[in-house]
Amino acid sequence: MSLCLSCICAKKNDSIISEIQLYRTFPFSHAERYLSVRNSDGNEIGIIPDITQLDEDSQIAIRLELKRRYFVPEVEQIHSIREKDNIWVWELTTDRGAFRVELENLHEHVQPSPEGGMILQDMFGRRCLVPPLSKLDAASRRWLKRLF
Repeated sequence: MSLCLSCICAKKNDSIISEIQLYRTFPFSHAERYLSVRNSDGNEIGIIPDITQLDEDSQIAIRLELKRRYFVPEVEQIHSIREKDNIWVWELTTDRGAFRVELENLHEHVQPSPEGGMILQDMFGRRCLVPPLSKLDAASRRWLKRLF
C-alpha cells in the first residue's frame, strides 16, 4: 500500500482508494505505529505498522491527518478531581480554555500518553492530555497524587 500526499488516499495493488481515514489502534502510547487505514465506508483496508517505514512526504501527510483527527487540548492546571454519583469529575484549564471531564471509571478512561503523561477520554469521547507531573504546578500534582 502507498499513500498519496495531495489527497489522503491509498493505492493497494493497482487500484486507488480515495478518501481514506487513518485511526490509531491500541495501544495509543504508540502514536505512529499500527495505524488502521480505512475506506470512506469505515472498512479497514490495511494497517501501517510504523510510519517511519514510509517516505518523508507520506509521513508528513499522516502526521497532519492524525493531528487533525486527534485534536487533544493539553491540561495546564487541575482545579479539582472529585467523585460524584460514581462519576469522576475533573475541572481543568487547558491550552484551549476551561474543560470539564466526566469519567465513569479511572482505569478504563485514563491511558498513558507517549510523552509520559496521560490521556483522559470522557464518556462523550472527548480527550485531553495531562502532561507529565514535572510540567504541572504543585496544586495540580497534589490532585493527581491523591488518585494515583
